[in-house]
Formats: sequence, C-alpha cells, structure tokens
Amino acid sequence: MPYKLISYIKDVKNNNIKSARKLIDRLRENVWMNFIRITNIDELVEQTKAEKLELVSEFSIDNSETRNCRYVGMAKHLESDTYSSPSAFSLTLEDILYYSSRYHILLTKTFKVIAESLGLVKRKSLQRYIKEINLKTLFLDRHEYISGYSCVTRNFRNGNYYHCLIDNIPKIYHLSQEPYRSIPEINLLISGELSSAEELFLTKMLPSNVKIKFVRENFCYQLEKCIVLQPFTQWMSGYLPEAYIDHFAEKTFPKRARNRKNRIFISRKGASKRHIKNENELMSHLSSYGFKRYSLEDLTVEEQVELFYDAEYIIGVHGAGMSNVLFAENANVLEIFPGSEIIPHYYFLSKSLDHNHQFFFANVSDNINEKAFEVDVAELLETLKLELVEDYSRCCVG
Repeated sequence: MPYKLISYIKDVKNNNIKSARKLIDRLRENVWMNFIRITNIDELVEQTKAEKLELVSEFSIDNSETRNCRYVGMAKHLESDTYSSPSAFSLTLEDILYYSSRYHILLTKTFKVIAESLGLVKRKSLQRYIKEINLKTLFLDRHEYISGYSCVTRNFRNGNYYHCLIDNIPKIYHLSQEPYRSIPEINLLISGELSSAEELFLTKMLPSNVKIKFVRENFCYQLEKCIVLQPFTQWMSGYLPEAYIDHFAEKTFPKRARNRKNRIFISRKGASKRHIKNENELMSHLSSYGFKRYSLEDLTVEEQVELFYDAEYIIGVHGAGMSNVLFAENANVLEIFPGSEIIPHYYFLSKSLDHNHQFFFANVSDNINEKAFEVDVAELLETLKLELVEDYSRCCVG
C-alpha cells in the first residue's frame, strides 16, 4: 500500500490529476472490500432454509435466425442457436438491510451484499457498483426499522425507461400470486419520486394489498421480512414470458380494438448518442411510405402507449424508445445499429411478442455509443421492401 501512496503523491506533484484520481478510486475500493462481502440467493437459501417460489420455470427456444449475426461483446453469452430463459422466483428473507441509494442494495444483517439485488449485473462488475455505499451510513448511523413485509422492485438502472419497464415493473407480477396476495399488507419501498412510467404502471399493476411506502434516499433500513423478487429477463435480453405479457396487457393496455396503421420512426435527434446525421434525408423518403417521425421525449408515457398500441411498422436506432414495442401486436420492427454488431435487448423482447424484428447495420462504427452516424438510405429502404403509400392519412396519426 505505501508504494501506491508514493505514486499518488508523485502524480499530484506532477499535476497528473487524472492518474491520481484513478489511484484514489482503487484505494477506496480496496478499503471498501475489507468491510463488505458478497453473497447470493442460493447461499442464503442453504443457510436459512428459505423457500424459493418459482413462478416461471427455465425454458429454451430456437434462436437460429441470428446465427449469422455478430453479438456485441457484452452479449456474447447469448450468441447461440438456442436461447435459454432463466427461471423467475421469489423468496422471503428475515432481518434484511435495505440501502436506499440509487443502487437499491439489499444486505444481510452481517453486511453481506445480496448480489441479485443489484439487478442484471455480471458478478465481476458488482464491486464497481457497490463500493458507492456510504460506510458511515451502513455501520455507524442508526437503521430505521420497518415491520411486516417489504419488497423492492428497483435496481440501479431504474432511471432508464427500458430497465424500468422491462426489468423492474414486471417483478410486481410475483405479488399477484399466492402466498403474497393473502398477506394483509406489503410495503413497496420507493426512495425519491416515482418516474412517470412507474406512476402509470404501478397504479395499474399493484395488487390491492401492496402499498407504496416512500423512504429517505441514501439511508439504511432494517426490514423485518423482505420479499426478494427476481426479474424475468436476463443480462442484455428483454425476453418476457407469455403469462406475464398477458397479465400486463390485461392490466395496462387501452380497452379498445387496435387500429394497426401507425408507421413510426423513433427520432434520436435530441439524444447525446446514437443519432442519425442524415435523419432529415431518411425521413424525406420514409414519409413516402407513410412513416411519421416522433421524438418520444415530447410524449407522455400514456401517449406512447396509445401510439405504439396501433403500430404496424416501427423503425428506430437502438435505444430505450424501442421498449415501446411492448405495446404493439405483430408489428414489423427495424432496429438500426451504428456498426455491424447487435445489442439484443429489443430483439429478444420482440421475439417474446411475436414481432417481425429485423436489423439494419450502418457499418460506420462498432462503438455502441457512437455520438452520430449516417445511414445508407437506399440500402435501408431496400431492407424494408415496402410499397409507396399515396394516402398518407391511412398510415399516420396526427
């Protein structure tokens, strides 16, 4: 350790602040990991004999249609002719600590972080996230006690529309099953404000015995009984089980017949990354095929639901707005990537919804966070293979 401190002093002396900060981060992580350990659900089940309640069993489906596609590095584990969906379960643990930071971490009373509470994160990445815990809050400050049953649906990516809608909100489905629906009251712990998506969907999804309990941010709570809810999705995949999709549709979809006429182009002009430089040129052609451009940040969540509920075609660059394919039925989806690799979140989501999902590769850069790129308009139109539309009103909403 002393040689690291000497290195830090030299870096500061030489004004190499960036290098010094990196070293301090590593030192903080080393100190942090001397206090905190990581455990997982399987270890806790073995120790506590808690019962895992399986709602959806593991199953496999054919995925050979992507055989010739290159998956981005983070999704290589899904690159196979067969897709295996994990089992989804819940269980109740006693005397659990809830750290209400933006990471929404659950810990045992011996301060072991429950890995699964961090959401869909690879284990090797866990230390990078959980080192943000304030050790004073955890070890020295008083923990507030919450009696009865409590649960947490959020994870550290909850601020992203996709992770909120596809990873976190579906966990509520567990609570509509026995034995949870027979429990008189369950606290759903929320730190900070509800997002607009949570406000809409939780209102429609929560069983009558589940009550939202707002808690302070960056505070530690001791939970008498904690219901741990596992997601139906997995890392880099939005595949949802049919039973949940049916339940979600019943609870949240518009109570009217569909009018599948909307041809939607999702614009990312206002985004900091992955927007199309020649979007105006592309739209001048797509409009001839009945497409209309939408900046989803200008629409409420309710308006997005209504728009995509009537979708026939959906075109967009990979991004959270593509989550709205959840509200469509048998739609044609074209997902655009800046490079030649796929990021398969929305492909697997589409697959669970029986959409026709295609990819278009701009082959400009394999940096998935490329700020801006151009697409070959003629090549994209050839991929669509659509006929020109004379009566645009047939396809567009106002």
